[in-house]
Formats: sequence, C-alpha cells, structure tokens
Amino acid sequence: MTAADAVLLPGVGAFGDAMAELDRLELSDVIRGLANGGKPLIGVCLGMQLLMSESEEFGTTRGLGIIPGRVVYLSQHEDGTRLKVPQVSWNRVFAPTNGRGTPRRRSWSGSPLEGLDDGEFMYFVHSLRVVPDDPTDILSVTPYGDIDFCSTLRRGNVFATQYHPERSGPAGLLVYRNLLSMISASEKA
Repeated sequence: MTAADAVLLPGVGAFGDAMAELDRLELSDVIRGLANGGKPLIGVCLGMQLLMSESEEFGTTRGLGIIPGRVVYLSQHEDGTRLKVPQVSWNRVFAPTNGRGTPRRRSWSGSPLEGLDDGEFMYFVHSLRVVPDDPTDILSVTPYGDIDFCSTLRRGNVFATQYHPERSGPAGLLVYRNLLSMISASEKA
C-alpha cells in the first residue's frame, strides 16, 4: 500500500465493523501515515465517513481522525420529523455557500470536481452524513429534506465523496479522470 501512487478507501457497510477490520489488519495507522505524508487518499461513501474523528452509528465509534468532525444520522429534519433513509437515489451536488446564498468558492477549478456543473447529479446510497469541524473542508453540499449535507470534502491531499462516482455516469467518471490527472501531476512534481 505504501508504494501505491494513491490510496482509495471504498466502503459499504457499518462504520464500527469497518474500523474494527482496519485495526485488525493494522491498516489504520498505515492509512493515517499515508495521509499525513502527502499521499493522495480518496474516500468513497463509508470510506469518506471513516476519515472522520468519530461516528454515532450504533453508538459512538472512533474513526481514523484524518478529517476532524463527526458522522451523524441523516434521518431527521431540522424540525424533528424523520427523513426517508437510507437515501438511495440520484441527488445533486452544489458548491457550498457562505450562509447568505453566495457561493463560498467561485468554481471547482483545480479540484477533482473541475468541469462539473453546479447541481450535477450523483448517485447516493447512505444513512449517515459527515459534519466536518472546518467548513472550508466542504467541497460540495447536497440537499436532503431541509438539510444541506457535505457530499464532497477535500483537505490537502485527502479527497472524499459521500456519493459513488463509479455509479454516477459521465459526471462520476469525470471526477475519477480529474483525480487520475491530479495524481499523475503530483508524481511528476
């Protein structure tokens, strides 16, 4: 794994079971070391959630702690009524705003989302969502009920999606092509 040009942390399943398996295989510290060493680390779905400090799924469980923040259930509107979970559907990704409706970033230029339209559809299958401590880690948000949740994050060499790019048609393939280009460029630097 340490000789790889980049590491992809995929995942489907339960947070606690996945962390227990990473610990059992002695991969948790290896993944943290790769991320801290500047190796491109890509998380998809549960892989994104595992990057966080902790999850509330089936009780509080410690995560990899690469991105400070929590994983919380997607199951409740702000007014306390329940949302349908899991979200298994196409949904849109948007640039985050500054809270006043103005986009926080003008474009996704220079990121793995470069070339995507604001509001592009991606394919989601999840019951939980990440809440990074630092809002500048949020690269895109997605509306579900009255919640706008973090659907893509990026911090330095770490990039992660709650959606499945591999199941998101041409838009998802563009994300992977951009990642490949970025990895190739970092190898040459």
